[in-house]
Amino acid sequence: CIVVAAIEIWPVQHRINPDGLSYLDIATEASSGHLAELANLYWSPAYPAVIGIGLSLLHPSPAFEVPLVQFVNFLIVILALWAFSLFYRSWSKLNPDLEAASSTAKGLFTLFAFASFLRTATSSMGVYLTTPDMLVATVIFLVAAMGCRISRPGAGWKHFAGLGVLLGSGMYVKAALFPLCLAFIALLLISLWRTSDIPRRKQLAYLGASTLICAAVAAPLI
Repeated sequence: CIVVAAIEIWPVQHRINPDGLSYLDIATEASSGHLAELANLYWSPAYPAVIGIGLSLLHPSPAFEVPLVQFVNFLIVILALWAFSLFYRSWSKLNPDLEAASSTAKGLFTLFAFASFLRTATSSMGVYLTTPDMLVATVIFLVAAMGCRISRPGAGWKHFAGLGVLLGSGMYVKAALFPLCLAFIALLLISLWRTSDIPRRKQLAYLGASTLICAAVAAPLI
């Protein structure tokens, strides 16, 4: 997956789409010390903040600013791949049929899973597009992984607190994650009611804490 992502990005390292220009402008201002530029009414702050860190560390000339953005995209793809791996492992532990399958069957299914990730990353999102979509996928995979962990025995306050932090952080990546956060909490509650050994009153307390932590993390966006 990493090799294919590199092959996809290398020929277009000097290409940037119109949205990417806006993100690069905001990142340039932020890297120059004007952090207030990240608080934008239209563009979400996380992606230009990540680009701004790259600009601050490497100080590229104008000719190499776009290749730097593409390099940041490549690192985000690796991060998304790690998040998907974490989700896949967590999800696998919830499926006894997969756990009990032969090593050959597991290997083929794992190959299919990562091929699906690669197909989505290269076709639906585009690893070289200068947008936060790959970062959004990273957050969603991490949230899904935490949801799987919460669905297994031994889940406690730290897991629900981590879920709240992840959900709140996702809103800095893209505003569209705000309604998805509420939907995820509702779906997780339904799932826990059906499958978890945690008493329902405690489930409500846990998910209430997740919601409050999510709101606290995202509150500065207001």
